[in-house]
Amino acid sequence: MEGIDRFILEHEIARGGQGSVWLAEDKLFRRKVAIKLLHADATTDAAFLRRLLNEEAALQAALSPEYQPHPNIVFIIDVRPFGEEIGIVMEYVDGGSLAQAMGPRANRQVFSPAQMTTVVVQVCEGLAAAHDKQIIHRDIKPGNILVFRQSGAVKITDWGVAKNIDIAGRGRTYLGTPPYMSPEVLALNAKNRQDKIRADGVDHRTDLYSLGVMMYEMLTGRLPFDGDDEIRRGVQATHLKALAARKVSEELSAVIVRAMAREPGDRFQTARELQSSLRAPASGDQIARAWDAWRAGSGAVAVEALFREALAQGESPQVLLEFARFYIQCSREDEALKLVSQGIRQFPGFAPLWNARGRLLSSHNIAAAVADLEKALALGLPDREARQNKAMLARIKRQKPDDGKDLPWKEIQR
Repeated sequence: MEGIDRFILEHEIARGGQGSVWLAEDKLFRRKVAIKLLHADATTDAAFLRRLLNEEAALQAALSPEYQPHPNIVFIIDVRPFGEEIGIVMEYVDGGSLAQAMGPRANRQVFSPAQMTTVVVQVCEGLAAAHDKQIIHRDIKPGNILVFRQSGAVKITDWGVAKNIDIAGRGRTYLGTPPYMSPEVLALNAKNRQDKIRADGVDHRTDLYSLGVMMYEMLTGRLPFDGDDEIRRGVQATHLKALAARKVSEELSAVIVRAMAREPGDRFQTARELQSSLRAPASGDQIARAWDAWRAGSGAVAVEALFREALAQGESPQVLLEFARFYIQCSREDEALKLVSQGIRQFPGFAPLWNARGRLLSSHNIAAAVADLEKALALGLPDREARQNKAMLARIKRQKPDDGKDLPWKEIQR
C-alpha cells in the first residue's frame, strides 16, 4: 500500500462513517501500528476535522502521563496528516475487537463468566484511570474493546467522543451507540430534540451502565433492551431470568443488573467498586478451601486443582497471588513468577503482586527486584508488609549482583 513518510499503510482493519483504521508499518521503529484516518470528505470543514482529532488524541494522551502507556488504554503515538487526510497513530492490538470475537449479532458468541470477568476487570482498570482524570469515554461497547491475541490483555480504544465530566451534558447532542446508551443520555438527547439545551446527571456512571450492557451481551449473546422506552423503564426480572437460563450465578447476575440500573444512584458508583464486586466471588471460599486442603496434607495435584477452579470463576489479583504462593510452597518458583507477572499485566495497581515478584526476583535479578519492591511501596502496602518490604530492600541492596542465592524464597509464603 501507499507509504507516507515513515509509515507504510498495509491494509484496512475497520471502517466507520467518518473514517477508517489501518494496519501500518512504522519504518523508524520497525513495528506494527494502527492508524485512524478521518476522511477529508466526511466534512467540508477541515479545521473542524483537525480539532476533533486533536481533542481525541489530547484526551487519550492525558491518560498516559509521562509517556507511560496505561495497560488498559490504547496508547497514542502521534497525530499527523496523511496526504489529504488526518490521522492518529497508535499502538496496534493484534487480537482485534471484542465485537469481532463475539461474531455477528444474529449469532453471538456466548462467553463463560470467567472469560467475561477477565475482560471486564481490565476495562474497569482503564475506566477508573479515565474517571480519576475526570474523563468519561461515552461509547463503551464491544467494538471499542481490543484484546491482545496471546496475553489476553485488554485495551479501551476510540476516545473520539470522550468528554471531560464537567462539560459532558452541555452539548445539544450526546454521541455514542444507542443500544449501550444509558437512560440519562437518552433523556438528554430527547430533550435536545425538543430544543432544550441540557439534562442533568450525565457523568462517569454512564460508562458503567454501558459496561453492564456489554457484560449482559457477553453472557447471553443478545442485547438486554429493545428500544429506548424499554431502556428507560428497565426490566430487571427479564434480565435475571435470561441470565439464569445461561447458568449465571445469582451473585454475578445481581452485579450485572445493578450496573444497568435505570437510576445512576442505584448503580455502582465507581469503576473500582464494580471491579471489586467481580473479583470477590473468585477470591473467597475457593482460596480458603485450597489452603485448608494443603494444611490437611492433601496432595499438591489436588490443591492445584482447587486453585485452578478459583481462577476459572474469574481471574483476580488475590487468586493469582495466592496461587503463586502455593507454587512457592511446592518449590515451583518459575511458575510462581509467571503467575505474578501475569497478574501485574492485568492488575498493575495491585501492590502485593509487585511485592511478590520483587521477592521472587531477589535471587535472580537484583536491579529488577529493587524496582518491583519500590513500586509496591509507592502503590501502598499495609504497615506490616511495608516494614518487611523495606527490610528486604535493605538486604538486597547490600548483596553483590551475583550473591543473592541465599535470599529467602519462603518469605513470600502465606
